[in-house]
Amino acid sequence: NDTSIPTSAAIVDYVENNGGEGLIIRGAFTANSSDSSFAIGTMPNISSRTYYADKIVLKVGTAFSGGSFNHILIKENAGAGSTLVASADCDAATAGSYIIDLDGDDTLTKNATVLVQFKQSNGSTASVPTAGVITATVHYNYTG
Repeated sequence: NDTSIPTSAAIVDYVENNGGEGLIIRGAFTANSSDSSFAIGTMPNISSRTYYADKIVLKVGTAFSGGSFNHILIKENAGAGSTLVASADCDAATAGSYIIDLDGDDTLTKNATVLVQFKQSNGSTASVPTAGVITATVHYNYTG
């Protein structure tokens, strides 16, 4: 039985419900003149947990330009949720590393992507940059 001698199904269930996670999602993007956004990664989906963002680290290897590029936004829930990184937090038009410490109040939607959006200067119109390279890492934690 599952308690005396655990079955393989019991072990899989235990690991899925109690196992640790890497606590990061990471994605890289190179401007390709056709995308106005990219997904950093998808949040896990363990029903008993509430996920929240701790920190976002951005490494802009090549500055973004072209396509009326002005800034990036990083949003959770596939771009429909909270803004985690606002335009003032990272100058993706300048190569460098950016560390954005978050207060842990930003809940991340389970099984949804965290999305980087490229924007024009008006803040709402999408930009399709022609140059730029970025690696984005979301450090998260959970309760439950």
